[in-house]
Amino acid sequence: MSAAENAGAVPVAAVHADSPAEALGRRTLSTAFVMVGPDGLLTVALRNGHMLVLRNVVMRPKDYCGALVSGGSRQPKYCGGYADIVSARPGGEATPDDAGLAEANPIKAQSGPLERK
Repeated sequence: MSAAENAGAVPVAAVHADSPAEALGRRTLSTAFVMVGPDGLLTVALRNGHMLVLRNVVMRPKDYCGALVSGGSRQPKYCGGYADIVSARPGGEATPDDAGLAEANPIKAQSGPLERK
Protein backbone atom coordinates (compact mmCIF):
# COMPACT_ATOMS: atom_id res chain seq x y z
CA MET A 1 0.00 0.00 0.00
CA SER A 2 1.42 3.41 -0.90
CA ALA A 3 1.42 6.43 1.40
CA ALA A 4 -1.17 8.07 -0.82
CA GLU A 5 -3.50 5.10 -0.30
CA ASN A 6 -2.91 5.05 3.46
CA ALA A 7 -5.47 7.43 5.00
CA GLY A 8 -3.51 7.57 8.27
CA ALA A 9 -0.24 8.69 6.66
CA VAL A 10 1.24 12.00 7.80
CA PRO A 11 1.81 14.41 4.89
CA VAL A 12 5.49 15.14 4.27
CA ALA A 13 4.92 18.89 4.73
CA ALA A 14 3.50 18.27 8.23
CA VAL A 15 6.68 16.58 9.49
CA HIS A 16 8.82 18.91 11.63
CA ALA A 17 12.45 19.03 10.50
CA ASP A 18 15.01 19.51 13.26
CA SER A 19 17.21 22.58 13.25
CA PRO A 20 20.95 21.79 13.19
CA ALA A 21 21.13 22.44 16.98
CA GLU A 22 18.14 20.14 17.63
CA ALA A 23 19.58 17.39 15.44
CA LEU A 24 22.95 17.57 17.21
CA GLY A 25 21.31 17.59 20.65
CA ARG A 26 19.08 14.63 19.74
CA ARG A 27 22.11 12.64 18.49
CA THR A 28 24.14 13.55 21.58
CA LEU A 29 21.36 12.52 23.97
CA SER A 30 20.46 9.34 22.10
CA THR A 31 24.11 8.22 22.06
CA ALA A 32 24.32 8.55 25.85
CA PHE A 33 20.78 7.20 26.25
CA VAL A 34 21.64 3.81 24.74
CA MET A 35 24.58 3.43 27.15
CA VAL A 36 22.57 4.07 30.35
CA GLY A 37 23.36 1.42 32.93
CA PRO A 38 21.24 -0.29 35.57
CA ASP A 39 21.13 2.88 37.69
CA GLY A 40 19.03 4.52 34.94
CA LEU A 41 20.88 7.84 35.34
CA LEU A 42 21.79 10.23 32.55
CA THR A 43 23.87 13.40 33.03
CA VAL A 44 23.05 16.25 30.63
CA ALA A 45 24.99 19.51 30.24
CA LEU A 46 22.95 22.42 28.91
CA ARG A 47 23.98 25.51 26.93
CA ASN A 48 23.14 27.75 29.90
CA GLY A 49 25.86 25.99 31.94
CA HIS A 50 23.55 23.88 34.10
CA MET A 51 24.29 20.21 34.65
CA LEU A 52 21.33 17.88 35.22
CA VAL A 53 21.19 14.30 36.41
CA LEU A 54 18.00 12.60 35.24
CA ARG A 55 16.49 9.17 35.85
CA ASN A 56 14.02 7.32 33.62
CA VAL A 57 14.57 9.60 30.63
CA VAL A 58 12.04 9.40 27.83
CA MET A 59 12.94 10.81 24.41
CA ARG A 60 9.94 12.30 22.63
CA PRO A 61 9.67 13.85 19.15
CA LYS A 62 10.09 17.46 20.30
CA ASP A 63 11.70 17.10 23.75
CA TYR A 64 12.94 14.72 26.42
CA CYS A 65 11.76 14.28 30.01
CA GLY A 66 13.07 12.58 33.11
CA ALA A 67 12.90 12.54 36.88
CA LEU A 68 15.31 15.16 38.18
CA VAL A 69 17.90 13.66 40.54
CA SER A 70 20.08 16.78 40.82
CA GLY A 71 20.60 20.07 39.05
CA GLY A 72 19.42 22.81 41.36
CA SER A 73 15.68 22.67 40.67
CA ARG A 74 12.96 21.68 43.14
CA GLN A 75 10.79 20.29 40.35
CA PRO A 76 10.46 16.50 40.44
CA LYS A 77 10.35 16.27 36.63
CA TYR A 78 12.40 18.03 33.96
CA CYS A 79 11.54 18.36 30.28
CA GLY A 80 13.85 20.11 27.87
CA GLY A 81 14.45 20.75 24.21
CA TYR A 82 17.16 19.01 22.22
CA ALA A 83 18.67 22.29 21.02
CA ASP A 84 19.71 23.14 24.61
CA ILE A 85 21.94 20.06 24.99
CA VAL A 86 25.71 20.56 24.87
CA SER A 87 26.76 17.09 26.03
CA ALA A 88 25.39 14.01 27.73
CA ARG A 89 26.77 10.89 29.33
CA PRO A 90 25.35 7.84 31.07
CA GLY A 91 25.52 7.77 34.86
CA GLY A 92 25.10 10.41 37.50
CA GLU A 93 28.18 10.39 39.67
CA ALA A 94 30.47 13.38 39.40
CA THR A 95 33.75 12.68 37.68
CA PRO A 96 36.91 14.82 37.52
CA ASP A 97 36.15 15.48 33.84
CA ASP A 98 32.74 17.03 34.59
CA ALA A 99 34.27 20.49 35.06
CA GLY A 100 35.10 20.58 31.35
CA LEU A 101 32.17 18.54 30.06
CA ALA A 102 30.58 21.46 28.25
CA GLU A 103 33.83 23.05 27.11
CA ALA A 104 35.81 22.38 23.97
CA ASN A 105 39.11 20.58 24.41
CA PRO A 106 41.82 22.71 22.78
CA ILE A 107 44.46 21.00 20.69
CA LYS A 108 47.84 21.46 22.30
CA ALA A 109 50.79 22.38 20.13
CA GLN A 110 53.66 19.97 19.93
CA SER A 111 56.63 21.11 22.00
CA GLY A 112 59.26 20.71 19.29
CA PRO A 113 59.49 20.95 15.51
CA LEU A 114 58.31 18.04 13.38
CA GLU A 115 61.05 16.02 11.75
CA ARG A 116 60.66 14.80 8.21
CA LYS A 117 62.29 11.53 7.18
